[in-house]
Amino acid sequence: MSPKSFARTAVVAAALALTGVSLSAQPASADQVVLDFLGAQGAFDNNPGNGAESWVWIWSGTSGAAGIEYRFYDNTSGYLEVIGHHTSATRFLDRDVWRIRLCVGSDRVKKTCSAWT
Repeated sequence: MSPKSFARTAVVAAALALTGVSLSAQPASADQVVLDFLGAQGAFDNNPGNGAESWVWIWSGTSGAAGIEYRFYDNTSGYLEVIGHHTSATRFLDRDVWRIRLCVGSDRVKKTCSAWT
C-alpha cells in the first residue's frame, strides 16, 4: 500500500468511526485486517507494497489511550500504543502478522482488550 493509499484508507476509517460505522475484521489469512473496538481502530497489512513485510496501525479515536497488540506466526508479539484522543501511529515490521487485538484505557493493568482476530 503506498503512503498516499494508506493516508486515504486512514481518513476513510476515521470518517467511518466518527459516524459510528464499524469495519468488521476479516479472517486472519487476509492481507489486510481492520478492527474497531470501543471507539479505537487498528489494522495490519501483510502486503503494504513499500518493501516492509507488514505494518500495524492504531488510532485512539475517542478513547484517551489505545494500543494494538500483534502476534507473529512464531507466537512472539509486540505492542504499539498511542496516548491522547484521535492519535495514531504506524509501525513497519520485518515479518508477517498473524493476528491482532486492540486495547483501550490509560492504565496497562486496567485496559480492556478485544478478542484476537
